[in-house]
Amino acid sequence: MRRLVCIVLLLASVLAFGSDLVIYRVMNAGSKGLYEAKCNYPMFENTSSVARLANLEIKNWASRQQAAFLKECKDFFNTSKEKPIAPWTQTIESTAAFYNSKSISVRIRVDSYTGGAHPVYEDTVFNYGIVNGKAKRIVLDDLFLDRSASHKLLSALLTKKLKATGNAAWLEDGTVKNLEPAQLNRFVVGTKSLTFLFNPYEVGPWAVGNFEIPVTFKELGPGFKKSVLGL
Repeated sequence: MRRLVCIVLLLASVLAFGSDLVIYRVMNAGSKGLYEAKCNYPMFENTSSVARLANLEIKNWASRQQAAFLKECKDFFNTSKEKPIAPWTQTIESTAAFYNSKSISVRIRVDSYTGGAHPVYEDTVFNYGIVNGKAKRIVLDDLFLDRSASHKLLSALLTKKLKATGNAAWLEDGTVKNLEPAQLNRFVVGTKSLTFLFNPYEVGPWAVGNFEIPVTFKELGPGFKKSVLGL
């Protein structure tokens, strides 16, 4: 087994949100010809409680994801004498979708290949805001006055929009009857909308890919609490 090579780099700062800096840190690791892991995650150069919480949780999550993949690779290749046709890979790519002093929204895509017909990928989100005076990782319920009504409203809106794409085959044919809470909570924040992310295989076969469905603040109705997002 070749010696594991691990590199941690600091990428250039990105001046993306007013005068606040977002710095992307990179962690690369692997064993040549066998496996390779690449990861970037944002660090928000702001002293707010929201930024401190987001920085800690996102860094820890990304580190755990990469560590789990590297362990899987080492366990497998320590016992296998065959070199793979193509190296196993994991890429963790982060995007700071929205950021102000009271709110942060980050989208992270994990793309991995461990043999098989094709790589697989899925999106994860990290949203933060101020709730009851404290910084926290927010969920859909934090953004609405009436939590029960918000789930019904969004489920109906998203189902309609997904069907309108003409590609959400499993919603159209009834294979998928209802959207799950995890799907309703997978959104990124924009200045005028929330965009909901659906991973492959959730509402249709692999061939149709993922879905990104925007819902404007106006569509979310008067019960939507923009103040949690600092808007």
